[in-house]
Amino acid sequence: MRTMLGLLIMIALILGSAMTVAQISTYAQANSSQPRSPSMPWGSFSSINGFTGITCGLNPSNKLYCWGKNDFKQLGTIWNNFYDGPMAVFADHTFTQVSPGSTHICALKSDGVVYCWGSNLYGVLGSGGLLYDSSMLYPVVFEPTSVQMPISIEDPDIKFAKISSGYAISCALTTTGNAYCWGRNDYGQLGNGTTSDASAPVAVTMPTGVTFSEIYVYHRTTCALSTTGNAYCWGWNHAGQLGDGTTNDSTIPVAVNMPTGVIFTKQGSVTNGTQCWISTTYTPYCWGSVAIDGYLTTPTIPSVLTAISVTDIFQDGSTMCWITVATNMQCVGDNNLGLFGNGTFDSWHEPRNVSIPSGVTFTRINHTPLGICALSSTGNAYCWGWDTHGQLGICSGTHEEKFNTPQLVQVSGSCMIKTLTPTASITPTPSITPDTTATFTPTTIPTNTRSSSPVATATLVPNPHMLKDIAVGASFTLGLLQNGTLVTWGINNSNQATIPRQLSGQLFQQVETGSNWALALGTNGRVYGWGSNDFNQLNLPSAVQSNITAISAGFGHAMALTTSGNLVIWGRNDFRQIDAPLNAQTGISAVAAGHSHSLAIKNGSVIAWGRDTSNQIKVPRGLANVTKIAAGFDHSLALTQDGTITCWGNRKDGQCNMPRGLKNVVDISAGVGYSMALTSDGTVHAWGRNTFGKARIPRGITNAIRIAAGYTNSVIGLNDGRIIALGDARHGAIITRTPTVTP
Repeated sequence: MRTMLGLLIMIALILGSAMTVAQISTYAQANSSQPRSPSMPWGSFSSINGFTGITCGLNPSNKLYCWGKNDFKQLGTIWNNFYDGPMAVFADHTFTQVSPGSTHICALKSDGVVYCWGSNLYGVLGSGGLLYDSSMLYPVVFEPTSVQMPISIEDPDIKFAKISSGYAISCALTTTGNAYCWGRNDYGQLGNGTTSDASAPVAVTMPTGVTFSEIYVYHRTTCALSTTGNAYCWGWNHAGQLGDGTTNDSTIPVAVNMPTGVIFTKQGSVTNGTQCWISTTYTPYCWGSVAIDGYLTTPTIPSVLTAISVTDIFQDGSTMCWITVATNMQCVGDNNLGLFGNGTFDSWHEPRNVSIPSGVTFTRINHTPLGICALSSTGNAYCWGWDTHGQLGICSGTHEEKFNTPQLVQVSGSCMIKTLTPTASITPTPSITPDTTATFTPTTIPTNTRSSSPVATATLVPNPHMLKDIAVGASFTLGLLQNGTLVTWGINNSNQATIPRQLSGQLFQQVETGSNWALALGTNGRVYGWGSNDFNQLNLPSAVQSNITAISAGFGHAMALTTSGNLVIWGRNDFRQIDAPLNAQTGISAVAAGHSHSLAIKNGSVIAWGRDTSNQIKVPRGLANVTKIAAGFDHSLALTQDGTITCWGNRKDGQCNMPRGLKNVVDISAGVGYSMALTSDGTVHAWGRNTFGKARIPRGITNAIRIAAGYTNSVIGLNDGRIIALGDARHGAIITRTPTVTP
C-alpha cells in the first residue's frame, strides 16, 4: 500500500537525462543535553538496559538508542540485521524508561502510557485483540504501539510509572503502586491467579495492604519490591527462586521469607532461576539456582552471598560480578566468556578485579546474556563478553567475538550501520538494461474475491520521465513513469527492488507496495507481483490475471478491483482483513489496504473491515460523496467531492489533525502515524508523526502531482519529473545503486 509502510527512505532525484537532489532531510539525531561527538551522538546515557541480545540506553533528553539483534524488528526497522553500534530508535519520541524483552521492547512515556514494539507472541505488546502462541503466525510491529490501558474503579486515572520486560511478558507499576502484567502466563507469571495468557494488561493480585515500588521480570518468574522494602515473587519456582522456602509455583504474589531486620532496596541483574537482592546495608542476598563454586548452592530463602558490601550485582549462569561500595568491580566463577573483564579467560573461585578504564567509575551493571554492560558516573556505557548479536555495541564489525576487557560503547567506522551523510547532489543515471539475475514467476493459486484504489487524477504534463504513480515500500520505492515503464530503487533483500526481467516490454498503469513486496497493474489489466511472499500475497488469484482496473497493497494482504466493480482480496488474514462483508464484494469503485484493515467505496460511501484496535474501521456516520480513500497503519482517510478530508482511527500522533482551512484537496495518502494531502494548486500538506522529518514538507513546492506517505519517509512527485523524498536515509532512499527501469 502506497499509503503506508515506507521505511527509512530519504532521497531526491530527477528522472531523465540527469538526477539532482531537490530536497535532502538529514537524519534527525536525538537531541541531548550533554556534549555530543561524532562517536557518541547521544552525548551520554542516563540509563541502560539489556536482554537476550539487545541493549538500549536513554540519554538525558530521553531519546532512545539501541543496539544488537533485530530479528523481530526491535530496533524499529524492517530489517532483520544485527546492529553492533547504537542507533537512534524512533527519534521523534521521548521515553522515560525502556525495557527490552526476549523478542520485544516496551518503553514508558512521561504521560504514563507504555508503548511496545517487536514480536506480539503471546500478546506481549499489550495492545489487546487476538492472542498468538508459538504455533501461530503472530504479528511483528516495528512502530511504538500503545499498551491498552486498564480500567479500575479504585483508580480511574491509571498511569504507569515503572516497567519491566522479559521472556514474552511485560509488567508495569501504576503511580499508586499496583502491578499489571501481560503476555505469556504458563507458570502464573502474570500474577492474576490464572495461567491464561493475556494480550492486554491484567491486574496482579496484590497482597493485602501492600503496594509496590519496583517490579522485575526475567524468565517465567516475576518479582516486586514493596514500599516497605519487602520482596514478593510469583510464577515459576523450579529452583526456589520465589524465596518462600518451597519449589511450588504460584499464580499470585507470595512473600519472600525475609531475614529478620532486613530491608531490600533493589534487585540485581540476574538470569533464569536466580534471585539476588541488595539490602539497605549494601549486603547481597541470593536464593534459587546460585551455582557459584564456594558460594551459595540453590537456597530457597534469602541467604547472604558475601561479606563484601555492594551497590549492584550481576549473575549469569556460573558467573557473578558486583560493584563494591568502594566502586571497584569484582567477578567470581566461570570466565570462559571474558566476563571478568580483566584481560583473561581464566576462571577463579575467589573474586578478581575487573580492569576498569583509568579515571572511570562504574555505577550500574546490567545483564545482557553472555555479556555485561556497565554505566559510568559520567554517563558512558562500557560492555564486554561474548558479542553474539552486536549487543555489546562496540562496532566490531563481526559477531561471535569475545572481549575480555571493558569496551567503550560508541559509533565507529566499523559499525554495521553507518550514518549517511547527505550531499548537495546525486547524479545517477537510470539503467535501461533488463535485469538478468532476478527470478520472477507469476503465480496463480487461490481464488478469493475481494478489492483496491484507483490511480490519482491530478493533471499531468506530457513528459515521458514524469511520474504517473509512485508507491513506498518498507525500504524501497517503486515508481511508474508517464510512458508506462517502472523505476525502482532501495534495499533489495527480497528482490523487491529488482524489476523482474520477465516484465521487459510490459507497460503499466498503477503500482503498489507492501512491506518488502510489490504489485504492478499492467495496461493489459493483469496484476504482477514480486518480492517477499511471506503471507502468500504473491499467490495471485486467477481472478487478477485480466480485467483489473485498480490495486492496493497492505502489510501482507492485497486488493484488486475488476472492471465490473467486483472485489478480489488475498494474502494475510490474521484480522480478517481479506474477509470482505457481502455488501463490499460488488459495486465497488475504489479500495485501500491498510496495515491490517481494508476500505472500499460503494456509491460514495465507505465500507471498512479488519483490525479495529484504534477504531480505524468505524466509519463516521453520515460520510457520503467519497471519491478517494487511504488506509494507514491504524487510521483511515476519505476525500469527498467538495475537496475536504475526513479522518478516523488512531489520533494520538496528530494524524487526524488536518491543517485549518485545508480545502481543494485532490489526493490523499495515509502513512504510519501521519497523513498527506495534495491540493489542486500543487501544494503538499502533511501532519502527524514526524519521524526523521517525513512530515516536514519543504517550502516553495507548488507543482506537485503525486504524493505517497510511508513508514518513516514520504515521497513527492513534481510535474517537471523530479522526486522529493523526505525521512530516514538509512534504508534504501538515498541511491546506493543505479535505479532499475523497465526497458
